[in-house]
Amino acid sequence: MQKPHEAEEEYFAKLEVEKRRKLAEKKHAELKTHEVEALRETHFMHCPECGANLEPFVFKGFSVNKCFHCGGAFLNTEAFQRLCGEDNKFLNLVVEIFQFKK
Repeated sequence: MQKPHEAEEEYFAKLEVEKRRKLAEKKHAELKTHEVEALRETHFMHCPECGANLEPFVFKGFSVNKCFHCGGAFLNTEAFQRLCGEDNKFLNLVVEIFQFKK
C-alpha cells in the first residue's frame, strides 16, 4: 500500500504530464505540415541527450535505439513494459504516468 504522500506525488506527476501532453498537442497542431516534416527529419534517430545518431539493435527480441556516444538506450513503451515484466510495480508506475496517449 502506498503512503499518502506517495499517492499525492503520483497524482500531481500525472496531472503535470497530462498538462504538458496537451500543450505539446496544441503546439503540434499549430505547425504546418512542412514544419512537422522538417522537425521529424532533424530529430529522427538522434539522441535526446547528446544529439549523436542513434543506432537500432535488437535486444531480447526488441529494437532498442542505442547512442554509442553517451551510452543512452531508448525504446518504445511496449518494449519497456515487456522488458520490465509485469511484476515490477515501480517501472510500471513510471510507464503509466509518462505513457503517451493519442
